[in-house]
Amino acid sequence: MDGNARSRVTSGAGAFALVLLAVVGWWLFSGNGPQGPRGNDQRYAVPDVDVSGSGAPSATPEALPPGAILIDSYVVRDELRLAVNYRADAACADALETPRVIENDVSVTITLSADLSQTTSCDAPVERHTLAVLLDSPLDGRSVLDGSRSPQVRVEPTTTAYE
Repeated sequence: MDGNARSRVTSGAGAFALVLLAVVGWWLFSGNGPQGPRGNDQRYAVPDVDVSGSGAPSATPEALPPGAILIDSYVVRDELRLAVNYRADAACADALETPRVIENDVSVTITLSADLSQTTSCDAPVERHTLAVLLDSPLDGRSVLDGSRSPQVRVEPTTTAYE
């Protein structure tokens, strides 16, 4: 082996060591190292949510916006469809507006409300109802939140729709 070939091997090994050192340094100091998040942690994060809520109506009607309808639970019908369970009196259920659905990477926020020009109030949630909601993308582990509540509360899945 001549001296020229030996210097090429040494400089190649040195370049490899430098690249490896740079990658390890980035990994440790970028927050992706041993103390960083697990690969899917962002899927489980839910911003501004009261995780102690069970999904059942717990807020008093005075604390809710006018016409707000609380969501009890939901059933996954397929990748893009949910059956949302809620309770309301017949007049309020008849005055139900199109649900507002806001999707992001970690959650789907569904807000149900009634048009108060068609009914007097939604104070007596006595009858069980189910509403179909279409999503833009599959639920795929995202949390479902009740947008009628403040702060928003996670809605628990169930296996049975009220229908």
